[in-house]
Amino acid sequence: MALIRNYISTLIQGNKEPPTHDIKEKLCQLNEETLMETIDDVATFILNIRLDEEKKKELIDFIKRNICSPI
Repeated sequence: MALIRNYISTLIQGNKEPPTHDIKEKLCQLNEETLMETIDDVATFILNIRLDEEKKKELIDFIKRNICSPI
C-alpha cells in the first residue's frame, strides 16, 4: 500500500507518468471508495493539503481511464 500511496502523491502533485506494472495491478484492484479514502489520506497526511471532492473524482477518473483501462 505504501507504493500506491507514493504513486498517488505524485499524481496529486501533477506527475502523470504511468506506474510500474506491479503498482498498476494493485492500484487497479482498489474499488472507488478505497481509492477516494487513499487519495484523501495521502493529501491530508503526507502532502498536508486538502483536496475538494471534484479534484478527488478527477484523480479517480484519471486512474480508471488512463491507467486501469485496457488500450
